[in-house]
Amino acid sequence: MRQERCQKLISAILLLWGCVIGLVFLSEDSLGIQPGTELGQTQTGDQVPMVPEQRPERPIPSSQPAMETRAITEYPRPPIVQTQRVFADAFLPKSVWRVTDPQDGLRKDGRVAVLEGLNAQVVYHFYKDHRILNVPNEPDLTIYTHDKGGFDGPYNVFAANFGDSTWMQLGSNAVGTSSFDLPPTIEAIELVLIINQNNGATYIEAVEGVSFARGEMQGTFTYAPEELIGLRVERLDCAEVERARIVLTGSGMGYQLTPLGEIEVKWNTPIKNEWKNEEFHIEAEGEYEIYASDNRGMENFIGRRAGSQSIDLPQNMTDLTRVRIRNPNNNRPVMIYAIRGRR
Repeated sequence: MRQERCQKLISAILLLWGCVIGLVFLSEDSLGIQPGTELGQTQTGDQVPMVPEQRPERPIPSSQPAMETRAITEYPRPPIVQTQRVFADAFLPKSVWRVTDPQDGLRKDGRVAVLEGLNAQVVYHFYKDHRILNVPNEPDLTIYTHDKGGFDGPYNVFAANFGDSTWMQLGSNAVGTSSFDLPPTIEAIELVLIINQNNGATYIEAVEGVSFARGEMQGTFTYAPEELIGLRVERLDCAEVERARIVLTGSGMGYQLTPLGEIEVKWNTPIKNEWKNEEFHIEAEGEYEIYASDNRGMENFIGRRAGSQSIDLPQNMTDLTRVRIRNPNNNRPVMIYAIRGRR
């Protein structure tokens, strides 16, 4: 009896073990997740998983605020204030002391007013419409002396307007032809006082200042040159020549003359040299040298000037056909706006 029970128990154990092994094989064949399949899907053949669709990229928010951008704005060039160089209109008779012929110092024509001895003095008067302006980047007042034979100073220079309580000193112990700037506190002046500081004589040839160009400029400068005959720049090409031709039109656009550069223009009809009249006018910014030639080709050095200038030719020239402007500076350009002759 005991032996039968043992055989039944062994048979039950073997049967149970066989069921467990069968369940394991059945689970691997039908329920296994194969590589390359999704959960709950059955692999068929060599099929591979689909490539996931690319998610739309979203910009990563920056911790820095977006930079503000501004459109480039071109501002128009401010209008050019038309100025001209004018000589003193008269002298004040009651303010003249030990001076011979002060009226001969009203023009730069070779004649002179003679200040005889120490403290000899004369006052030159610029009319209200021709008062001397305080303009930037150029001398406001120039006193020309007869620089031959040692009769050129020293002398002191003062400026004032009618009704001022005191004279304002512009220069002391000046010698020879000298230029002066008005102080920034004064807009314009009408009176210029010159006091001789020489025990001998000082010859004043002219007193000149910068003034407004009202209506037609002094000398009626309307004759524009017809030809551009000379140009010296760092790089000379067709484009540069076209830019330089703007000077012939006198449109006010301006041509920049490079350091140590030159420009030369020509009038086909010569401009006659008339006594006590300016023959041509230059509108410019900066300091430059002026050379003028007549119809014989003889060139004269007129001098070094700054800003807009009206030029009276020397008496040894019968007429004017060409003007050459040179920039003597090696580091600063000069703007040339127009060169006009007197009809």
